[in-house]
Order: sequence, then structure tokens, then C-alpha cells
Amino acid sequence: MKGLKKNIFLVFSFFSVLALLTKTGALYSRLWLGWGFLGCVVALVGFRIFLRTALSALRKRGFNTKHVILIGSGSSLARVQTRLADRSSAGMEVVAVIEMESLDAVASSGSLTDLLEEVDVDQIWVASALKDIGWLQSLRSIVAAYSVAVFWVPDWEGVDIVSRKIRTIAGLSVVGLQGDPLSG
Repeated sequence: MKGLKKNIFLVFSFFSVLALLTKTGALYSRLWLGWGFLGCVVALVGFRIFLRTALSALRKRGFNTKHVILIGSGSSLARVQTRLADRSSAGMEVVAVIEMESLDAVASSGSLTDLLEEVDVDQIWVASALKDIGWLQSLRSIVAAYSVAVFWVPDWEGVDIVSRKIRTIAGLSVVGLQGDPLSG
């Protein structure tokens, strides 16, 4: 919703500045501009609701979905699996779940590479605690030959931080551990 408000404001500002620069602002009353702005807001919100509803209905029927392999252990894996199952409108279809204690076990068994060969997979989601992220580089080398996106779903349990925002600053992924009061 925050992005929607910003976009509406930017569009209204753009047209206001355009009217000022082309000196056509005097031709239209502020009431017309206000009704036009309100109409645009209603149309934009209505279109977004329609689009989300249509995409949700399509995804529930199996269209516009991504096939996902989940890798992880314990409560982290169960949490991600439950969340994806509850939200079918997200368009993520779990095709396999690999429960593991270490990536070496997955790599030596070849189960992941066999799955990537047999099943049409779009993404691999790794659900693990922060202490278990050392093997993510090994996972990337295992799946390097396949065109599959790999995402890490961190388990924030036991981590006491104020802000959980992930940003890109100067090309680096940065996890905000505590926000400043002015950033909101």
C-alpha cells in the first residue's frame, strides 16, 4: 500500500507540473483536477484488485505457477512448507521436499541432481537457521549447471533484531539489524 500511495502522488505531481509548464493549468478548474485525481485513484485501486483476484484464480487452477524444491530441516522447513501450502494464490507449487541435516548428505546421495533432471523446477528454497548457512556456497556449485533460482529463507527465531529489512547498497545485499528512527 505504501508503494501505491507513492505512485499515485508521483502521477498527480507529474500531471500538475505538466499543466504548469504547458500553461494549460488555467484552462481546467481545481475541481476537475480533483475529480480526475480521484477517478485515477479509484481506477488504479480497482485494477489492482481485479488483477490480484484474476492472478489468484489462475494460480489456484495451476496456471502461472513456479515449481519449487524445498530444502531444510526442522521447524524452519515445516514453517515454509505450511506457509506455501496455505497461500496457493502465491503461485508456488512445492514439487519436492528434501529434509536434511547437512548439504554433504544431499550432495553425496545425488537426490537433488536427480530431482533437477527429472522434474521441471523453477526455484530452490533453502529454509535454515542463520547458524547453518555455511553450506549455501556448496549448494550453488551443485545447481550451477541448471537454470534454477536459489533462495534462502532465513529462520529468524532466536535472533533479536529490531529491523529485518534487506536492502541493496552499492551492489551489496545488506540486512538491517536495527533501523534509525527517521527511516520509519
